[in-house]
Amino acid sequence: MAIDVFERQDLNVDHSGAGSRELFIGNLQKYCRHAGRNVQVVTADSTILKARDILRTLSMKPRFFSVDGGHTVRHVMSDMALADRCIADFGVVLVDDILNSHWLGVIEGVCRYLVRSPLSLMHSPGIVPFAINSNKLFLCRPSTYDQYLQAFNELSPAKAVQFFGRAVLVW
Repeated sequence: MAIDVFERQDLNVDHSGAGSRELFIGNLQKYCRHAGRNVQVVTADSTILKARDILRTLSMKPRFFSVDGGHTVRHVMSDMALADRCIADFGVVLVDDILNSHWLGVIEGVCRYLVRSPLSLMHSPGIVPFAINSNKLFLCRPSTYDQYLQAFNELSPAKAVQFFGRAVLVW
């Protein structure tokens, strides 16, 4: 499932892209081994979607959820909550542009989402960071954190730094 505003640029409040549905579908046909036949493409602002809508469409919890849409704090926090509600137990959430200086709403939105306390009116995040590079942040369920940290470190040994109270691999 792919969700984007595409040609509905009136919904693109931060002007972060030009969105071409035709170009996206062309890339699916060119690079996807199923030529995009297994992808439902939805034109929408992700902040209006509910987890139940996505899960009903997919009929299963996704194992991979990419947050790469609006770059405002509001959009990122909403997309993080959506990913958190949808992702499978062994799933991975990938946040794009995490350290991009042109889109500081991304890092602020992620930090605001992760800092929510169990004492707040909102639930605690059900996803935690385990790896980061200059452009991507990887998150998973706390129950799979140790497994992903070990697997990523075995693939490409990296320095570990503290981020939101956990070791996070940096490469």
